Amino acid sequence: SRLGFEGPKGCYEIGPISRAPLFAFHCGKILASERKYNTKIPFYVMTSEANNKDTKDFFAKNNYFGLSRDRVSFFVQGMWPALWQDGRILMDRPDHIFTGPDGHGGTLTALHVNGMLADMAKRGLKTLSYFQVDNPLVEITDPAFIGLHCQRKAGMSVKVCAKRDANEGIGIMVLRNGRNSVVEYTELTKDQKHEKLPDGEFKYLYGSVAIHIFSLEFLKKEATAQLPLHIANKKVPYCDDDGNTVKPDAPNAYKFEKFIFDVLPDAACSVNLVFAREDDFSPVKNASGDDSPATTQRDLMLKFARWFKQCGVDVPLTADGGLKHKIEIDPCYALNADDLRKRLPKGYEITADTWLKAEG
Repeated sequence: SRLGFEGPKGCYEIGPISRAPLFAFHCGKILASERKYNTKIPFYVMTSEANNKDTKDFFAKNNYFGLSRDRVSFFVQGMWPALWQDGRILMDRPDHIFTGPDGHGGTLTALHVNGMLADMAKRGLKTLSYFQVDNPLVEITDPAFIGLHCQRKAGMSVKVCAKRDANEGIGIMVLRNGRNSVVEYTELTKDQKHEKLPDGEFKYLYGSVAIHIFSLEFLKKEATAQLPLHIANKKVPYCDDDGNTVKPDAPNAYKFEKFIFDVLPDAACSVNLVFAREDDFSPVKNASGDDSPATTQRDLMLKFARWFKQCGVDVPLTADGGLKHKIEIDPCYALNADDLRKRLPKGYEITADTWLKAEG
């Protein structure tokens, strides 16, 4: 709703030159990893009742973005009603109760009830990579992250980064009763958000951006866990006294969500890995400002520009230090700077908008 895009968010076109949708970036990385490591990587896509058909149709229309159809599975998350601020159940039509997705914590239950955990076990999987669709920078098969998780025999591993300002909307990593935990930003007081240490650093500095690694055994154990409910005051369409559907301009109702990070304290061993956000995190959440299509495309191009610089290729800049040309690299052409270095011809130059796309 914040983005103002009608349809599954994964269909949103984010490629700076190609206009490739978010789904294409994720599928491209999976396909590239299959080829690079000579393996098969199943892809599990969680949908909602509202967008399940549209999502499936979009994948089919695009030939599953090169992935094998038998390795792409869709499963539907749960839905919950919303309440007016006085506690009444909210209707969005005269004959229909409004329901909304039950949050990313609903992933665990949805995997279980839709048979996905059983499918994972049947395929012989042991380690699962979790990410959210709105972040095209995510390194889905990050060898260091996966390797550290497996080396430590962790149940759950979390990538964390420093928050960019006191009020950034990310859950904050804390130590609670000797276990790693995450506190949602909406549940911190203003003083806690701004509190600093003597060296000037935020006391609550590192946040989780929903990039995780799970062991399958841990997911199976947590599938029926009773996670706490988190309340959010949101703008929810409602039915007025005349039977018309109204889209409010301000928050008018309470929605309830489960958060996947609430299982973190249950892990006998968990890992926090600090990462550079410019390499791994730039979500598409808002129509403008921070975390918008404009900032995500900028961050994608700056990431590709860093790869070129690491390969010794000069990246033309404008007078104010910005990129002179648009840059885009198809994941199947290169997943990182090392891949790019192997594919670039000697003496390569960037002279105009550059889109390096893998054929086939």
